[in-house]
Amino acid sequence: MKITKRQLKRIIKEEAAKLQERTPADAGMAAARHEGRADYGFIAERIDAAARDLEQVLIDAEGALVLADQRSLVNDLESLINAAFRMAVTFDKISENQ
Repeated sequence: MKITKRQLKRIIKEEAAKLQERTPADAGMAAARHEGRADYGFIAERIDAAARDLEQVLIDAEGALVLADQRSLVNDLESLINAAFRMAVTFDKISENQ
């Protein structure tokens, strides 16, 4: 699967916006409810899945981006992935305390 630089920028922008527009409370209330409470385990799973999808985008595009002297895009995508994984861990910890 080949991804153009423009497509990768759009994906990064969209995913970053999704992560930034939702606070944990917003995501919890909107994503899933379990007996009147947010299901933080479900939210953690969804965020983890999204991070893994982004990780695959990085795997597919990293070589081409580095060759095209676009290392900053690789760094941005890596930062986004790391932030998503950290968020998934946070929700997972919250779910363990429910």
